[in-house]
Amino acid sequence: MKILVIGGTGFIGPPVVGELQRLGHRVAVFHRGKSTASLPPDIEHIIGDRQQIAEAQQNFEAFAPDVVADMILSSGPQAEALMHAFHGVASHGASWPLAVSMYIGPAASPTG
Repeated sequence: MKILVIGGTGFIGPPVVGELQRLGHRVAVFHRGKSTASLPPDIEHIIGDRQQIAEAQQNFEAFAPDVVADMILSSGPQAEALMHAFHGVASHGASWPLAVSMYIGPAASPTG
């Protein structure tokens, strides 16, 4: 599968990208190009800003992902822009991106 990861250079992105590639997927990462994240050397990079996601639409169409995983979705307006930017872009007519979220709560007490 071709998988586009939005924001794949942060805390959880590099391990996710690495695992997707290890499983045999073709992976592209959409990011600002400002991070020195340790990503696999042969992934594709689409440089752009999450706040202006529509500006990269031609690059998204050229990659034609089967799956879009947004690692940094944080608001309703961002979700709406995401859906608009990818409507009809994903191959096989897929139009539902995947939003990934993570919460790290307080550490558990060692005594229970």
